[in-house]
Amino acid sequence: MRRLAGIALLLGLTASTALACGTVQMWSDTYWRPAATDQNRQTALQQLTVLCGSQNNADADRRLLAVLTDAEQRGYDRALLRHVLETHRCLPSVPRTEGPARLVAATGARCP
Repeated sequence: MRRLAGIALLLGLTASTALACGTVQMWSDTYWRPAATDQNRQTALQQLTVLCGSQNNADADRRLLAVLTDAEQRGYDRALLRHVLETHRCLPSVPRTEGPARLVAATGARCP
């Protein structure tokens, strides 16, 4: 029985690790689902801090900007938003217009 519990625990950890390796598109789609709750959205934001591999491209940056702008307007934790911004190098393909610059300033993100 202990062995079975150990295997179930290992499978559960492996499955959660695999989920963390999603794409910006996958997690932004999760964030924008019509039925998404605040908890669903915040989970999507958390997952956007642990993506695997390079996700830096113009489409991903535009998606992230929309998600982060909405999350900031909803009053979500600024430390989490800062972490997402810093994980994605502050969205380098997005021009530093008023919106992105305000988001960086509001979260205190350290951008290159």
